[in-house]
Amino acid sequence: MKKISIIILKSMIFEKSKDVTIIYS
Repeated sequence: MKKISIIILKSMIFEKSKDVTIIYS
């Protein structure tokens, strides 16, 4: 259960950083 939430958290952070790079590019 913990591993899944960590994976979801990481993927959310990754998606946010992707959005940021899209905005800055």
